[in-house]
Amino acid sequence: MESIGVLMTCPMNPYLEQELAKRFTLHRLWKVPDKSTFLTAHRNSIRAVVGSSSAGADAELIEALPKLEIVASFSVGLDKIDLAKCKEKGIRVTNTPDVLTDDAADLAVGLMLAVLRKLCESDRHVRSGKWKKGTYMLTTKVEAMWQRNVWLLLLLSPHHIHHFSTRNAVCHCHSPFLHHCFFFTFQYLSFPNSNMESIGVLMACPMNPYLEQELDKRFTLHRFWKVPEKSTFLTTHCNSIRAVVGNASSGADAQMIEALPKLEIVASFSVGLDKIDLAKCKEKGIRVTNTPDVLTEDVADLAIGLMLAVLRKLCESDRYVRSGKWKKGSYMLTTKCFCVLDDFDEISLSGLLLDFAEFVFLITSQVIALWVCGLLVAALVYLVSFRSRKQAKEFGTVMPDDYAVIVADFTSFTGKRVGIIGLGRIGMAIAKRAEAFSCPISYHSRTEKTETKYKYYPSVVELAANCDILVVACSLTEETRHIVNRKVIDALGAKGVLINIGRGPHVDEPELVSALVERRIGGAGLDVFEHEPEVPEELFGLDNVVLLPHVGSGTVETRKAMADLVLGNLEAHFMNKPLLTPVV
Repeated sequence: MESIGVLMTCPMNPYLEQELAKRFTLHRLWKVPDKSTFLTAHRNSIRAVVGSSSAGADAELIEALPKLEIVASFSVGLDKIDLAKCKEKGIRVTNTPDVLTDDAADLAVGLMLAVLRKLCESDRHVRSGKWKKGTYMLTTKVEAMWQRNVWLLLLLSPHHIHHFSTRNAVCHCHSPFLHHCFFFTFQYLSFPNSNMESIGVLMACPMNPYLEQELDKRFTLHRFWKVPEKSTFLTTHCNSIRAVVGNASSGADAQMIEALPKLEIVASFSVGLDKIDLAKCKEKGIRVTNTPDVLTEDVADLAIGLMLAVLRKLCESDRYVRSGKWKKGSYMLTTKCFCVLDDFDEISLSGLLLDFAEFVFLITSQVIALWVCGLLVAALVYLVSFRSRKQAKEFGTVMPDDYAVIVADFTSFTGKRVGIIGLGRIGMAIAKRAEAFSCPISYHSRTEKTETKYKYYPSVVELAANCDILVVACSLTEETRHIVNRKVIDALGAKGVLINIGRGPHVDEPELVSALVERRIGGAGLDVFEHEPEVPEELFGLDNVVLLPHVGSGTVETRKAMADLVLGNLEAHFMNKPLLTPVV
């Protein structure tokens, strides 16, 4: 076959080019200064054309090559090939279906989450250092039902509802979460009790404008962060403050609780309680509430978004397009570590990246390269190409000097083994979503959950050693502080990805930074940090990490629902009604 002429119309994939050059007489059309002269000179030797989604075989090219027998497209699309002319001339045409389906679908979901939850914009916000200057904007809620092989998505906005369908199924979601919120909002908030206006409520730090506004309407609100002399203030108001509203950043420690002898309730604008001294509250008979359930879906969505953003390098790709570098050359990425559900060997993959603005499918290109070569060989000499991934080996890739490229690790999400630390409400919601991507799920928690089918590991190190993506979704306690340490990071390994949507102190941050810098871990998606809003500056220049400003529940809809829960709990307490979400 070495004498058979094959014309490659444009730069596509280094591995494909290398293999074509080994097997055939390869002509690179983009390197030819005078194309018409070249085609005339080689018109009788070129029997195959390899094209892509950018350049294929039009009628003019086909007419110029009378010996042309096959056009093999390095793409599933055929719009760059004149199919009518090929049929007329009896020329065979092939493309690369199926092998890119999962990656394209992964990317579609990743782009939806990236746009709705502003992942790339959030990443830029943290890297620029702006988070230290103030809180970040809220985004749009994605309420989803995730099922194996089918996901149904409902986007909510104040004025319209958009329905998305897959596999001819349309989702109309009757949300228990929304119904619950509306129920308690109507029951407790529609008719504010004027007798509560004299009750002093201390708001520990800035949280949410709507919550602050509504507290101000119903109670005598004190904004603690605006107080210059806090100890004097607490002494002055110690007998009037009966409630404290805290969040994930600032709550009620033992010192504050002791300073407020009339304190009756601490309402957390968060599901986490690590900023509240629960033991002291129990000792003093102080009620404690939080905001569970209403934020579960958003945090789980963000976890999936971070997985896709890290594995598919969405934020890095977005920066590449915005910088104008795409016009200067192809953005070609190599990839490794494609995990399948069987005991197949790993294979090396590479792909073309997207125009983020116009959503060009990202292709698992090394598989496609094998497919193209296999089709050419089969068509010309009736050989059979690779029959299974088990036959494939990990290929090294050589980049020709004339490629304007960026090289980066880039990998598929579908089929990855996902390990979850903490299988509570949020952990289960993440597992349900990951199952839709055919991801095997395993977990670690204080005790094994007999009601679940997921594999349990008794230690975090064992869990990390047996997953590709490790998600932190547990509560922060003294036992779980630095639950992800060097041993866990090393067990996760150079191809593993860490996702933290729990709390920053769950992870030994210096160890994680060191592992990311030294590439001892594949990547990380971080929504939380150990000393927020301080973020280690060593992370800002890394391309294997996505950084978010603690926005797990940061959608307009969910933050309002959380605020309504805080208000509902306070009013229920002071009206001597059952608390909506009691903790203590």
